[in-house]
Amino acid sequence: MRLEPICINPTDDVHGGVRAAISTHRRKMRDFINFTRDCEENRRADSFSAARLDRLSKDEQLALTAVAEAKVQSIGDRRAKATYLAELLEADPECMRPEDLVAALRSLA
Repeated sequence: MRLEPICINPTDDVHGGVRAAISTHRRKMRDFINFTRDCEENRRADSFSAARLDRLSKDEQLALTAVAEAKVQSIGDRRAKATYLAELLEADPECMRPEDLVAALRSLA
């Protein structure tokens, strides 16, 4: 599977391994949650907000896929990745697509 770029901002490090992928996912997830809360608080329902929410959701999912597919280089990377994904799955068992979960498990083997 070929992924589109996760980050438009050139300062985002998408080639830095597991920890950079986790950091990128956290940032994308935070952006998505904050914008969702802002829309709910301000009762936004315009087409711009809907398009922005859709884009943020896709960015977050792509970032999660990048975490799942990231190759581990050390025991520390393996532990960080396993812990991060386990916490996400405990918080929301449906946050990962089955193919992402398979990719994550294979990368940890």
